[in-house]
Amino acid sequence: MNVSQYFESISLELNALKNRVRNFIADAHWQTDGEWKESVLRNILRRHLPNSIEVGRGFIVRPDDSSSQIDVLIYDSSKPILYRDGDLVFVTPDSVRGIIEVKTRVSRSSLRPALNKLADNCAYIHRPALRRFHPYVGLFAYDTDLRTEDCAQALNSLRLAADGDEGRVVNHLALGDSFFIKFWYEPQVDHPHWHAYELKNRAAAYFVNNLIHTTAEDSVSLNQDIWFPSDGNEVHSLGQMLLRRQ
Repeated sequence: MNVSQYFESISLELNALKNRVRNFIADAHWQTDGEWKESVLRNILRRHLPNSIEVGRGFIVRPDDSSSQIDVLIYDSSKPILYRDGDLVFVTPDSVRGIIEVKTRVSRSSLRPALNKLADNCAYIHRPALRRFHPYVGLFAYDTDLRTEDCAQALNSLRLAADGDEGRVVNHLALGDSFFIKFWYEPQVDHPHWHAYELKNRAAAYFVNNLIHTTAEDSVSLNQDIWFPSDGNEVHSLGQMLLRRQ
């Protein structure tokens, strides 16, 4: 199996599908175009996630309030669901395995607001009784104007959104074809941090496969060479940022 080519094929597929609706409606209805791009990512995730995991869109509900709308809501199908109609679901925090915000494009100016929204929604999952696991919290942007030299800005925006709280950490970002960021918890050294990478035409695949790893850790770990390229991503490192200043 050529894992590297497989990774690149995921990005190529997303790029081929992302503008399908835009080709029909031009600039007539941006909301429909955005919803299409969300559905493209949801459908790709459904192909790979275990049957015990469902993918939809909707809200996390607590006794006193609810989250804002979540573009991609990943939840445990063995848990009861408050309400479901097609892709739209309302679920309780304990059932959530991941949340993703999908953007057509993220710019230098729009990155921080997107991260703040995600961090706020992440806080709906991270109640004290539920901190036994780290849900997947991701920002997926089909395009971006961020470049390699903007790495420090992106990492700093992540730290500011989290405000020192692991319960507000956005732990995976795919920005355009090649810019990927992952949060490493590393409890054994107590220095959790984000790590940024430039992965040519592979960011989308790393984003998807890290979600699969989150939902099926044992299987992916046993088959690491199938799920991730053998050359790894450390050779493509751009920089790091600690959650809390030392």
